[in-house]
Amino acid sequence: MRQNDPVMILRNLLMSAVLMSLFLLSCTKNPLNLPDPTPTEWNWSGNGNDSMFAYINGVLWQCSAGMESYGEAGSIKFVAGTDGNAITVSSNDFTPVEYMIFPGQVQPLGSYVNAASDGYSSTYLSNGKVKILENDPTHIRGLFYFDCKSLLSGDLKKITKGYFNIKK
Repeated sequence: MRQNDPVMILRNLLMSAVLMSLFLLSCTKNPLNLPDPTPTEWNWSGNGNDSMFAYINGVLWQCSAGMESYGEAGSIKFVAGTDGNAITVSSNDFTPVEYMIFPGQVQPLGSYVNAASDGYSSTYLSNGKVKILENDPTHIRGLFYFDCKSLLSGDLKKITKGYFNIKK
């Protein structure tokens, strides 16, 4: 592979972020005092129009038309959407099943980046799941929620009632 291959660059960036997250997590002595966890019942679905949406601290976020994607970087698979703010959900496996997001684990992972480029990661917190509803050669559809924390500010975000239906 070439040294500046985009897939290798993305993989190296993801690996660096994960290693940094694990290092910072290992330095934390006290668990975070988060609000009540998101209900685990999957009582929402897509609206037939949006390819990806979620609620960020209770405020609706919708992916802009055409700004959603599915991709693979090495063994990591991900879905992402943006409208100036971005949400990404990644995992080593997107077989139709429910996956728990645990603090300190590498995959699955949820992340949020706001327009000011402040990145939030679920690596530091618990209270999250990804549920893959369908995954075939043409599209992937699922639900998600997770808590995430900013590496820069320490601010917390609750991503709730997330949905994606993305063409591959």
